Amino acid sequence: MALTSILYPAGAVGFPCVVKPADGAGSVGVTVVTGPEGLEQAWQAARAARVMYGLPRDERVPVQEYVGGSEFSVQSVTQHGVSTHMCITRLPPLRRMQSSLIVCRDS
Repeated sequence: MALTSILYPAGAVGFPCVVKPADGAGSVGVTVVTGPEGLEQAWQAARAARVMYGLPRDERVPVQEYVGGSEFSVQSVTQHGVSTHMCITRLPPLRRMQSSLIVCRDS
């Protein structure tokens, strides 16, 4: 997969947009991109994010619309295909400005 594979989706979604790895956890490798000049660095961050639990890497790098708003952290456990949400926490605005965690929806 090459950087050029996200140029069209980013243009179609518009800026700001979210570039992230297709797998992983904890928002590692997730970047909010404000213009075309930030796409390469965001793509590199998504590709460099480590894969969790020894799973094979998903080579895709999704690009999503950025949706501003309140930020929440959802702690969950998934076992045998069943997810149980343990805690939902609204994060304070200061953390939101310092973090790469964002609220987004699939495009």
